[in-house]
Amino acid sequence: MVAKAIFGCQGEPSGWIEGDTIFDELGQPKAFVEGNIVYTYQGVYLGQFDRGYFWDRHGKAVAFIQDADGEPKRPEHQSAKQRPYPAIEPPRPKTLSKPKPTEKTSEWSKVTFREFLGYSNADGP
Repeated sequence: MVAKAIFGCQGEPSGWIEGDTIFDELGQPKAFVEGNIVYTYQGVYLGQFDRGYFWDRHGKAVAFIQDADGEPKRPEHQSAKQRPYPAIEPPRPKTLSKPKPTEKTSEWSKVTFREFLGYSNADGP
């Protein structure tokens, strides 16, 4: 499986997706995609992954992969950094809640991809 770089709303490299596993920029598995829904390994609903965009709970885009399709307009992205060796993925929860689909907008979220993954502003890289 080929890992694809994830870019934030400013085009900055922000992580990786390989198959349905989402890694942060340090190679730590932080979330996964089931269908098009993004969950943490604790089973918390984060948003959606659709048409190559990551969408927050309010339907605003948070990040994208290079071949994302549609709106919002993608910024020029920086070159992806060398991907770190990924850590082992933790077990996934057996039961997941199915949230109601959120209508997507053509807007960028004010939430960064790191915040989307559950990091606070005070957390280091």
